[in-house]
Amino acid sequence: MAIKLDYNQARKRFTQALETARSEEALPVEWVEHARRIGQSPSKTYIAMIATALLAKATDPRVDPFSLKVRNYETAYSARALCKDVLVPASVQAGVSLGTTGREPLNNQPFFRYERVGPDMAVLGPSKPYLAHLLNALGELEALDGSTSLLALAAFLRVRLLGAPASLPLEAGSQVLGLSGLVETMAEFVARDPEGGRRGQAFLAACLDLVFPDVRTQRVNDPSRHWPGDVAVFRDGTIILAAESKQRPASDTEVLQFVENVSKAGVERALFATLDPKQSPLATADLQGIGWDKYRVHLMLFDDPRELLHAVFTWSPSALGDALVRFPTVMATRLQEQEIDPEGFEEWAAIFEGEP
Repeated sequence: MAIKLDYNQARKRFTQALETARSEEALPVEWVEHARRIGQSPSKTYIAMIATALLAKATDPRVDPFSLKVRNYETAYSARALCKDVLVPASVQAGVSLGTTGREPLNNQPFFRYERVGPDMAVLGPSKPYLAHLLNALGELEALDGSTSLLALAAFLRVRLLGAPASLPLEAGSQVLGLSGLVETMAEFVARDPEGGRRGQAFLAACLDLVFPDVRTQRVNDPSRHWPGDVAVFRDGTIILAAESKQRPASDTEVLQFVENVSKAGVERALFATLDPKQSPLATADLQGIGWDKYRVHLMLFDDPRELLHAVFTWSPSALGDALVRFPTVMATRLQEQEIDPEGFEEWAAIFEGEP
């Protein structure tokens, strides 16, 4: 039976390590060096991998630090889930750079293909020496207990704080806006500076995060390399909803082209969000009818960010108060993922300063 980590405990251990990293306490020099060396790798996913293993070991010293997936043996754990659900959100809030800005750093070559990190991994030539260093570091981590793993994690965090992007201080005690206040603030934030559509795409992904557990995004202006649209909802590895955001006026034709691409991809649900304040009304009923009759795709259209946010607060399985508290941090994660300007981070953080 594999190990199921306590994610609440993992969050506490991250916080403890972060406090130590920011203190004057001396930390293991070997782990400072590991963090620096691995941080130089052309494959930035190695950074997220060693951080995930450090956090896992600090949370439960029984874990196999080489583990990637849950397997039928006693020391395995899900590295990808711990990274996505705990490490990435905590790092965004703290201003810790994991090398990549995606929500799921370990859903990447070569890590998603293997059950365990090992020398047999297929990696590009320039990354091979760094894979060897990663394996060496994981081997050393294997021998550590919980307290020494926590110090090793603190050493890693100290190094990655030095090279981190601007932090986004959104903590659990931050100001919680009421529903109407959050909806209006969100609409203004998205429209004020679209940043080439990055704010709108982050907003769309954050909205879907309130409803679905596995939401993935692509780069802005990426020509739908992996799936149709900007954002996709997955279940058991299969896309169940494809979504597109536009921060410029869109036409009925563009909507139907998107629906056609969704249909060709074998997806049955589509969401199209036009977030430009100058958007003209679309023929919603007609477009939905064509989407179903011609393409067998169920289409949802939103032409106002307020309308979309109200909808997801209705659909979310969480209590409304919990969703209101969670949204600012979820949005922060997505903003970092889309690499918005530092001024945008500061603007978003400033909204939630103060006590509730």
